Amino acid sequence: MKRILIVEDDPAILKGLEAALQGEEYEVIKATDGEKCHQIVKHEKLDLIVLDVILPKKHGFEVCRDLKREGFATPILIITNKREELGQVLGREFSADDIIIKPFSIKELHAKIKTLLTRKEESGKK
Repeated sequence: MKRILIVEDDPAILKGLEAALQGEEYEVIKATDGEKCHQIVKHEKLDLIVLDVILPKKHGFEVCRDLKREGFATPILIITNKREELGQVLGREFSADDIIIKPFSIKELHAKIKTLLTRKEESGKK
């Protein structure tokens, strides 16, 4: 079973993402702020991180940048809002593996997750 960390501070969005991913039989781990995300990544074996940008304690782009600099190979899917200027560009500059823009469909989310997990398996990253 693939393990996915969802990092989202909005309880309703977190609950919806959790239900959508569990429905596809992923094991879901949750964090509601950037610092907790960083702690979990250091101690858990994960297959993917779904990371919101606007988070308490540590911004999602900072988390992404720091994890990649520290050598974590876990793919990161950034969730951003259309209202955020240059969200897509900034996500790429901070080493995100992919970006999904709110509002998005569950179908689009599943497609991006599947692509990232397949890419990870093909590259042999663990």
